[in-house]
Amino acid sequence: MHLRSNGNDVEYLNTKNGYETAFFVRNKIDGNVQLIQVCWDISDKATFERELRGLKSAMAEFNINSGTIVTWDDQAVLNDTINIIPVWQFRNYPFRKLKPSIAGELHSQLFPLP
Repeated sequence: MHLRSNGNDVEYLNTKNGYETAFFVRNKIDGNVQLIQVCWDISDKATFERELRGLKSAMAEFNINSGTIVTWDDQAVLNDTINIIPVWQFRNYPFRKLKPSIAGELHSQLFPLP
């Protein structure tokens, strides 16, 4: 609800490779695109790899240069492209402002605004 209330189209994403990403977010006003993965706990190696694989797959498929994983209490930055943040920071998190990319253009063609 937080994402929608801030003027975004929010959709679940399943990549061509069959991997899942929790949220493909596109701002209705400026076209900025964000990918957000959500996982309670990434301390288990298999869980972390699954969440990371889904996010990286979506980033590659839609040519998006950064993504975010929201967890219960983990915080890190991976290769300066993936931000891991705790849920309590999510509401006020300064997402990187991404310029509309091929992903935004593609998404606009597939899911035009009313």
